[in-house]
Amino acid sequence: ADVQEWLNRLGPSSTAIVVLTDNPEVATAARNGGVVAIAQAIELSPAMLTSFVEIAQTVQNLKHFQTRVQGLYDMAEQRFADMANLFTDWLWEIDANMNLVFSSSRKRPISGAVKGISISECFMPEERLRVEDDFASLLRDPQPFHDCDYWSIDHHGTRSCWSLSGVPIRDPMGKLAGFRGVGLDVSREKASSDKLYYLVNHDTLTGLTNRSRFVEELTRSIRAA
Repeated sequence: ADVQEWLNRLGPSSTAIVVLTDNPEVATAARNGGVVAIAQAIELSPAMLTSFVEIAQTVQNLKHFQTRVQGLYDMAEQRFADMANLFTDWLWEIDANMNLVFSSSRKRPISGAVKGISISECFMPEERLRVEDDFASLLRDPQPFHDCDYWSIDHHGTRSCWSLSGVPIRDPMGKLAGFRGVGLDVSREKASSDKLYYLVNHDTLTGLTNRSRFVEELTRSIRAA
């Protein structure tokens, strides 16, 4: 505890630290406190001390550089988020498990379209199997896609149609990391076909999903299983 208190009192993080000690407990506490240049005071020559000082300074320079790089990265990420949240279109990104890792906030399929939820949950329950089926195919065969239409419903109960386009994302090793893209609200363009969508997929008498849509969803469920 005394060593940690001493480290805390040394000043700003830009300070290069060399610890000279013959006490194993002090050496361990200093190492746990992030000190790299730790030498035994006994048998320490001037040349060894010079080397330890150079090591400490090199490590400190690397930490300073890392801090600067992280600051630039955070600034760039915030700049992108600020710009994305000004767009009237929905900017999104998912990981390889279909979970959102980014979702612009100004306009989105549902208010709950936030980081951590599955992209399929952004759309109507009867659309989710289709979304999962489409993205499962894309995960097996990653490629850009365009104008995939899915229906959502907001907290006011208003139906809207979103046209999704996206591209695959790969990590530095070339492994698929997910997809990112844009969603366009094409509800106005789809207004004339909204009634047709309902009639095609529902029984006009009962309002329930019709046989054609039932068979389609059953086929997707069997394939998913």
